[in-house]
Amino acid sequence: MLSLLWTLLVLPAPLLGSLFVLGRLDRKARLGAWSTRVWAQGLLRIYRVQVQAQGPRPTPGSFVISNHLSWLDILVLASLYPTNFVSKSEINEWAVMGFLSRCGGSIFIDREKRADTHRVTELLRWFLSRGSTITLFPEGWCGDGAKLLPFKRSLFAAAAQLETPCIPTSIHYSRPEAIWVDESHLIRHARKLFRGGSITAKVYFSPPIIETDRKTLALQCEAVVQQTFHPST
Repeated sequence: MLSLLWTLLVLPAPLLGSLFVLGRLDRKARLGAWSTRVWAQGLLRIYRVQVQAQGPRPTPGSFVISNHLSWLDILVLASLYPTNFVSKSEINEWAVMGFLSRCGGSIFIDREKRADTHRVTELLRWFLSRGSTITLFPEGWCGDGAKLLPFKRSLFAAAAQLETPCIPTSIHYSRPEAIWVDESHLIRHARKLFRGGSITAKVYFSPPIIETDRKTLALQCEAVVQQTFHPST
């Protein structure tokens, strides 16, 4: 109930603001990123999630690469810097989360269609070239916390072509129950976390990497995230 009330309180900002940026996708994306940050900070307080961040925060126009453990990852990272996320197309079809993701300026990709990679890559190039910060979970889905999953490399092309600074990032939670590996019912999982007590989310931002080759960039980012990755027990 608290989550719903906070969402309803914040939601008018991007909805009303979008009326003043009609036809300007870059400004709409920045408005969505700002709104998502405010929304995320409030939800983390409700769920008693304390975020501890190490390393310099991503600057505008960065390409943030992070491991993926839970739906909480989005709130944790969004609370630290304004960003637009790359999300799987299935989320866009969810009644509530799809609507909220669109308001937040998410970029959706259909992982089942190889041809969609080119479309999303061009979108990422466009947004990054205009100073938007993009966050990507290159594992593709939530890991089990025991090990880092192999990175999917396709979407690194946009950052490589623009020589955009890529920020390898790792997230670790103090409670293993935060992991959402089977992507089970979100509300049920959220209720379980709320009843379980406070959580500490540790985020480590590594120094930026700039590389002109997509595969090399992906491998370097994966290696750095692996170094700061802490298995959940």
